[in-house]
Amino acid sequence: MHVRMRTSLGLLWIAACRPGGDAPSAETGPPAVETAASESESEQDERPLVVVLWATDTLSARAALDGGLCGTFQAAAAGIGEVACLPGAVSPATSTSYTHARLLWPTHRVGLERRYSRPDCVAPSVLGVVASALHASITWGSDNPTFEAYPTVCDGVTTPWSWEADEPFLYDGATVLSVEEAQRPGRLAIEAVLDHARRGEPVVAYVNDYEVGGHMPRCWYDPEFPACAELFALAVASGVYPADGVARDFWLDNAAFDDLIEVVDGQSAADAAVSRALMYDTIVRQVEHYGATRTGPRFATLIQGLADAGVADRSLVVVFGDHGETPCVRHPLDGVLRCQHGSMPTEWTAQVPVAVYPASAASAWESAGLVASDGAPWSTTNLAYALVSAVGGERPTDWPAPEPIGRATSWVCGNDAGALFVSGSAAVSCTASGCGTYGWALPDGPDAVTVPVSPTPPELLPYTDGAWLSEACAL
Repeated sequence: MHVRMRTSLGLLWIAACRPGGDAPSAETGPPAVETAASESESEQDERPLVVVLWATDTLSARAALDGGLCGTFQAAAAGIGEVACLPGAVSPATSTSYTHARLLWPTHRVGLERRYSRPDCVAPSVLGVVASALHASITWGSDNPTFEAYPTVCDGVTTPWSWEADEPFLYDGATVLSVEEAQRPGRLAIEAVLDHARRGEPVVAYVNDYEVGGHMPRCWYDPEFPACAELFALAVASGVYPADGVARDFWLDNAAFDDLIEVVDGQSAADAAVSRALMYDTIVRQVEHYGATRTGPRFATLIQGLADAGVADRSLVVVFGDHGETPCVRHPLDGVLRCQHGSMPTEWTAQVPVAVYPASAASAWESAGLVASDGAPWSTTNLAYALVSAVGGERPTDWPAPEPIGRATSWVCGNDAGALFVSGSAAVSCTASGCGTYGWALPDGPDAVTVPVSPTPPELLPYTDGAWLSEACAL
């Protein structure tokens, strides 16, 4: 194993060399999923050479739509291929770790594993299954330090998230604001993918964009943006922050922002509506900003680089929101003000965008009943099954069946445990204290109202007593 430290940049690059692309040994992981040995050369050429799974952190479907991110992707691929943007996608959780555990390791959707927010170092992820089918190396580049924050490691170096990767680009104690774009893990992973593509080598990659969807801290890059300036003025006027304080510093102070949320929580309905609109404006501003300065340029670099390498027609890129962000909205089930994410799933945090290149892959997956393009709800965990099918891989026998189109489940455990069961245009929402049935639709703006539904559709009745959430989270 070759280890190279970039201490001045706060990054760690680990390249684990596996001769001939073999699977990890018994000491480092499970054997690869076996594929047919009689593959013809023509069959191999029909499969992707490059597969990229790309997470846009904290990006809700509403904010992505208002921020124009789908158009950004489509413009970047113009003249090379088509990008399909799929509505109706529902995240399996409203926090990064839970979402990724359930998407990358589908066994986390069933049984006791439903309550765990991180994987072990044994079962292959969907990245490992796809890489085994393609005899490909794995590149991992996450801008979100959450994936490297766990004390548990698999081989003395890597974490449970990146343990399969031949090229993991990781944060090593740095904050996300201290590393230039050219040296961020997500960007390094893209460059590594293109290096493989130029050499005609198969590669599977995970890329993570951290701040693009409205993740805190917001506004630090543009504190003079009107909505940012008004919220800072509210913080000063309410005594949350000193009058001589620096606006940028306020937005980098999580405790001060939490104090501002308490102020909003105590506002009148009219004032809270103003604050909610301002909060949402800061989220959309962040989508627009990073769409133009990071995510858009990264996507363009990847697609154009694949085209220049002559492999754009043998590449598969899937971009998804891991969860959304709530702009200080109260859900009628419990009346709690939620201004971020990580708690009870709602229309704001569970509805996420998905973009697929090429669009023909999305069409094939829709025909297979794994995704939808008509706005019907579907679970982003189905993307794991779609990727395996795209490369002709074998689904591990312990994976549960994919969720059917028109249905989706999302839940989080912990202090604010909650679950969401969606069927068509209705959803059952649950907290530890009870459940209710409500309409399910894409919010049309920060003042959208969640409307109770009665009677509960028959297919949702089994979830209305809260037993599923209690069992899943061991409440």
